[in-house]
Amino acid sequence: MIFLAKRVKKSTGLIVVIITLITTFGLFGCSQKANKYTEEEHKQRINERIEKRFMGRGSEYESFNLFSLHDENDKLKYFLVEFEPIGFIFVLIGDEQSKILNLFGASTSMYRLSNIYGVHTWSPYKIDPTNSQPYPNTEKIWELDENGNKIFYSKSPYFIADVTTEQRYLLFGNITATRRDEKFLNLVSQEKFEITDGQIENTQATLALTFISNKKFDL
Repeated sequence: MIFLAKRVKKSTGLIVVIITLITTFGLFGCSQKANKYTEEEHKQRINERIEKRFMGRGSEYESFNLFSLHDENDKLKYFLVEFEPIGFIFVLIGDEQSKILNLFGASTSMYRLSNIYGVHTWSPYKIDPTNSQPYPNTEKIWELDENGNKIFYSKSPYFIADVTTEQRYLLFGNITATRRDEKFLNLVSQEKFEITDGQIENTQATLALTFISNKKFDL
């Protein structure tokens, strides 16, 4: 009888653990696909999150604008947040992941912020055509001001290039571009280039841009 009671107690405990795991994964496992929403719906959802996270009392930003960004396959994949008076952030769109991953510090949101975060500066440059070293060992020819100093911007390359009505692109995750004369225009180097069969014809100037799978970058 004592042995039977122990087996019953052990089985009951195992059942409780299983039910707990099922409940936990049931609560944390529900995720949504990004394609459930239209471009305008994504824009509204991101707008609400940016407003809540960055535009509270004491914010260094006065306002912001959202712009859609397409990838090399001409698909909506990112949004650009252009702050006023300065600053910008990129937002990656992707399917939600199980919330259980949040317990391990992983990103789970449909919207993930870039490492270029808020007030961030970048400098325009071109790739030295005489240097044959592959990326990232390419030589950079920096654009200089009238005093011979490196130029820094705290507004996005799209803003600096005065991209208004043209489609904005973020190619291969770090090349800011638009279309000009049936080619792509790199907004960091101001040089035109083509993509053929998914490949870029030569090394391009990029932003130091990544999307880190950590929950602190979740929007």
